[in-house]
Amino acid sequence: MQFDEILKKTEYTESNKPNLKDYESAYNSFDWNDDGYSRLEWLSDGGLNNAYESIDKHVAKGFGDKLSMIWIGKNGEEEKYTYSDF
Repeated sequence: MQFDEILKKTEYTESNKPNLKDYESAYNSFDWNDDGYSRLEWLSDGGLNNAYESIDKHVAKGFGDKLSMIWIGKNGEEEKYTYSDF
């Protein structure tokens, strides 16, 4: 099976702002034992609603207009989707 080359961004733009704004704070509070499960809202039967956790929760917190996914086609066509789009 042959795959196309993965596109890589070569120059910094304002839209590529880093998510980690305070490295020192993140470094000091990092915990290898925190697997993130405590931040998920589990169902009463122990199941997990992935659509809620990955999309609906962001919309409910007011981030519906935030960019969620960028699709880039083989011909360079680009489509952008917000959390509300899903």
